Amino acid sequence: MASLTSNIDILGYSTRLPGANDSAEFWSLLKNGECAVTSVSKDRWPLARFGHPVQSTSGKTYTWAAGQLDDVWGFDPSFF
Repeated sequence: MASLTSNIDILGYSTRLPGANDSAEFWSLLKNGECAVTSVSKDRWPLARFGHPVQSTSGKTYTWAAGQLDDVWGFDPSFF
């Protein structure tokens, strides 16, 4: 059976990851077993509008924990 091989070149990449400004910081988080889950900031999800202590309440949330990007407003969707 003949072996098929191909070369793949990675010319560059970019990431947006919770708790890290770049991929090196993200891998450091993983390697050190650190957690990037934080409380969702009030400018993204107002607790008074969306919060409810009962998990089964429709249209509400009971937790504010999330792995979130530090600068979600800096994302440029028109680029994509």
